[in-house]
Amino acid sequence: MDIKKALLITRDRIECLSSFIPSNESEKKTALETMEYLQFIERLLSEMEEN
Repeated sequence: MDIKKALLITRDRIECLSSFIPSNESEKKTALETMEYLQFIERLLSEMEEN
């Protein structure tokens, strides 16, 4: 997989997760952790794409 495709998929997952409405505390915690992880990966991929 190339960086551009990975970045597109990551951004799509961030967008999808942004509209997710958790139904309990466990889902809320998982969604927050997943969002943090995806944003971290997005930053790394963006930096890699620039270089």
